[in-house]
Amino acid sequence: GGILGLTFEDRPETAGGPAIAPFIELLLETRAQLRQAKQYEQADRIREGLESRGVVVEDTANGPVWEYRPPS
Repeated sequence: GGILGLTFEDRPETAGGPAIAPFIELLLETRAQLRQAKQYEQADRIREGLESRGVVVEDTANGPVWEYRPPS
């Protein structure tokens, strides 16, 4: 693959970059709605599921902020 310029490593946009951003945002919106409805267990399951996949969520005064950190 190297001769053709191909690699078999994850690229940032497929590993956790812009390609997944709309899906993460949708999950965070759903999580916010669950929290507003006081369904904390379900909201926590979304957060834990994201974190197990390398998406770290930080709740701030302006809403949740997320960052992708590849799992070790």
